[in-house]
Amino acid sequence: MPFLDLSREIQCYKPELMSAAGEVLDSGVFLFGPKIEELEQELARRTGARYAVGVASGTAALELLLRGFGIGAGDEVITTPASFYASAKMIAAAGATAVFADIDPDSYNLDPAKAAARITARTKAILVVHLYGRPADVQDLRTIADRHGILLLEDAAQGFSASVDGRPVGSWGDGAALSFYPSKNVGALGDAGAVVTSDAAVAEHIRSLSFLGYTGERDRFGAEGIAARMDEMQAALLLVKLRHSSELLERRLAIAARYDRELPPAWVRRPAKKGVCDVRHLYVVRCPERDRVRERLLSQGIETQIHYRFPLHRQALFAATAEPLPIAEQWAREVLSLPLYPFLTEGEQTRVLETIQQA
Repeated sequence: MPFLDLSREIQCYKPELMSAAGEVLDSGVFLFGPKIEELEQELARRTGARYAVGVASGTAALELLLRGFGIGAGDEVITTPASFYASAKMIAAAGATAVFADIDPDSYNLDPAKAAARITARTKAILVVHLYGRPADVQDLRTIADRHGILLLEDAAQGFSASVDGRPVGSWGDGAALSFYPSKNVGALGDAGAVVTSDAAVAEHIRSLSFLGYTGERDRFGAEGIAARMDEMQAALLLVKLRHSSELLERRLAIAARYDRELPPAWVRRPAKKGVCDVRHLYVVRCPERDRVRERLLSQGIETQIHYRFPLHRQALFAATAEPLPIAEQWAREVLSLPLYPFLTEGEQTRVLETIQQA
């Protein structure tokens, strides 16, 4: 049993996807087209932001988000050690310094109090990650950022469609990066991402940066910029995916709820706080005997993954200046991701659960 089988989703919506792709092919417009504009409007609407800029990937979205808000050399950005590498790598790519604060032991997201304790005169922003689809404590982080006069930025790569008190992830910060990597809850058929913000000047700056710093005057470019535009094909395909995102999320949540009920209680992450909508991007258990359990599942043909094996402050780029972060380090030793996607059958779910019960 594979950890993720995207072909099932593609087969389900293949006629619509083929039709959307055909429209783009027939139009002869592959960049700067109407599908990108339509997608950007829809993303802004869904995230509660005024502006969205489609870009080539979630990683590009992170870099452009940081650069768009003027973060660079000499600045510090406080972030979590519990995330995919790009979350911290793009801080360094922008020329700034990543400062890590430990995580909350229940949500695995950035602990607001520990983030506040790391603020210095050089701190320009807090970059918060909504890990595994559960929103971080954005209310407290927003208060902390405002109190200190710094930016709150969201890495919403795993949290698209999540919300806190009915307010979407992506609207709590000054700006947010989205990812539509194929494995995400809403995934492209290739790579794609977006940046959302309600700051018009920042949105325009990010749009320029994503096209090599294009100034709007023909053949004239600024000093900064990367090649990170989203293409018309991915925009068209994402519009199809978005039409079905609610039904897919409903299926995902139902499977996650079954796991919650039937897995050993000690393994299951504590429920989200009241008012927090967790979109369950990944189903991650905590297991002190992770490697043994993983081998048992593999022996029965069940693939699992680890998100993530190394906390970011222990990656080579940051290890020389790393301080101990004990909660994140224990998290990395124990987490195990089980198969979870909308087209996972009841029988496959049962296989996972029964194999774990026998482990």
